[in-house]
Amino acid sequence: MKKILSKFSLFLILQQLLNTLRQSLSMAFINGNFLGSYYWFLVRNYVSIFGNLAGSAKTKNTNLTFKLREDGFMELSKLSENGVASLIDFFLESQQEEYFSLQDYFDKQRVKNIVRSEEVDIFSNDDLRKSILSELNLLPIVSEFLGLPQNEILALGKIDALFKIKGERKLRKNYDDALEFHRDADSLRFVKVFIYLVDVNEGFGEHQIFVRSNKSLPWNLRTIGRYKYSTLKERLPFFELKKFVGKAGYSWIEDTTVFHRGTIPNSGDRLMLSLCFYDKKSAAHFHNESHHPL
Repeated sequence: MKKILSKFSLFLILQQLLNTLRQSLSMAFINGNFLGSYYWFLVRNYVSIFGNLAGSAKTKNTNLTFKLREDGFMELSKLSENGVASLIDFFLESQQEEYFSLQDYFDKQRVKNIVRSEEVDIFSNDDLRKSILSELNLLPIVSEFLGLPQNEILALGKIDALFKIKGERKLRKNYDDALEFHRDADSLRFVKVFIYLVDVNEGFGEHQIFVRSNKSLPWNLRTIGRYKYSTLKERLPFFELKKFVGKAGYSWIEDTTVFHRGTIPNSGDRLMLSLCFYDKKSAAHFHNESHHPL
């Protein structure tokens, strides 16, 4: 049985290598970005198969990030009420339609029956970006985990919502809204910070992870894809499922090579800020999003 599983795992990995090679070559010839296509192919396969270079980096000082390296996540200080309020105001002001309040926004959006909202880039506002990074003292933690000085790190900050819808769910551009378990492969070294901007209990679209699944995964779970909870529970019997719930301002940092997902709200709505940090060397060549230096 073990030999059959090993052969099947090898087949899945070879299949991924061939698929990503074909996609990267297509990207190279269509866009003319051969270096970006190379890094995209490298990142997708190296990180999914061998892991985040940040989490496995051999650094002398891991005092700030020991728990993050071990468990795949680490709680941070709570963002202040003023910080939360400024982010909500910016989010609402960035909408094409005018809303009287965040609840007004939720109520008008849920009738569209699309679970996840469009994203709002907060790093286009320098004052807001600097305020959040400073209040949570994120830069020393991120720099230590990535094993990089700040001038070699790119960042992206975005707010989006998950809605408790009333009818049959619709997909936006056939995107599944990242609501099945998956692992990220965004650059060779990366880490993400999440901050709830409303109170989130179970049923409010809470974020979930399999703790420590950033380490020692079986080979048949290392390829890129979406995975059902039942599949992971069967193949990861000793791993703990953690559900992130907390008041507005609750924050944590996560190595998103752990299996993670958002959930479909059935009791209330979620608004969350996601901060993404990438190594400049690999990410700058193939990310199309608006990334900012620290």
